[in-house]
Amino acid sequence: MKFTTGDIQLSSFDHQVIGYIDVASRSPAGVVPASLATLRPTPIVEFVTPSNAVIGLSVITKANLETVLIAQRIVCDAPSTPSPTDMIVGSRQLLNPEVLASRFTVSFRGAGRVSGLR
Repeated sequence: MKFTTGDIQLSSFDHQVIGYIDVASRSPAGVVPASLATLRPTPIVEFVTPSNAVIGLSVITKANLETVLIAQRIVCDAPSTPSPTDMIVGSRQLLNPEVLASRFTVSFRGAGRVSGLR
């Protein structure tokens, strides 16, 4: 998880983003034989970001090539809590769901949509 604003590209954070995708694609979920492809879980890299962070096209393109799902959750302040550091995390948004086309249907149960983001 990186707390940053603006665009997140493959080169961001000294190329850590490309490393995340590489690790996910080489994980046990990513290296199952092609004959079992519909039975294996899809590797996923999930970004938890503020509302003004955007996952760049370079990240999505690389993830598609490596068959890695990219997701984003937006986090914001929780205004009705006593602590100023409390946060609310939105539901998981799939940014490249096309990688699931040849996979078993996946069901995500997120925390729900967050409304009123700044």
